Amino acid sequence: MTQKGSSVSRFVSEVRLGTRPPDSGDLLDWPGDEPRTTTRVERVEEVAAMIFFTIMFTSILVGVFWRYVLNDPLIWTVNAAAIAFIWMVLIAAGLPNWADEHIQFDLLYGRMSPRWKRASRMVGNLLLVVAFALPIPATWDYLVFIAPDSVTGLPLKFNLAFAVVLWFLAATVVHRGRLLVIDIRDIARERAERAGHA
Repeated sequence: MTQKGSSVSRFVSEVRLGTRPPDSGDLLDWPGDEPRTTTRVERVEEVAAMIFFTIMFTSILVGVFWRYVLNDPLIWTVNAAAIAFIWMVLIAAGLPNWADEHIQFDLLYGRMSPRWKRASRMVGNLLLVVAFALPIPATWDYLVFIAPDSVTGLPLKFNLAFAVVLWFLAATVVHRGRLLVIDIRDIARERAERAGHA
């Protein structure tokens, strides 16, 4: 590995460990030989988000053409675009969880010691897991409640149209729970190493 590549690897490790803020100018000089690998689930999420964006965009174009060119508005295009938009947003919103790339306000976090950074990360992820896990049963009940109704103009049941909300809640719990488990494992490993040295 080149000297430049090793310095970037060290930088990325320091950012992940919380010992260096991720706003360094070094990121502007990122080498192209070290791309982040994506998981299979992550790739499926990306493709699904693109598919629903295409459905939404196409539905809008068809609706505009039929309304303003043919002067014969179609009801289903509005609902198809709205449902595709919801699916696209909620699927794509989960993608930054994989690499912890959501926008963060880290004015205080950047000044903390590594131990306090990890503690605050764990508290934040635990709060997110609880906040997104609590509505899952009620969301399921609501989807069962609206199951008999169909979307106007589409051969689609309401519960299927909005099932992505349940998926979004569960996916966020899994993603944030994974980051929480990583921090817990790091603590356990550090304690085991300290016990081994003692």
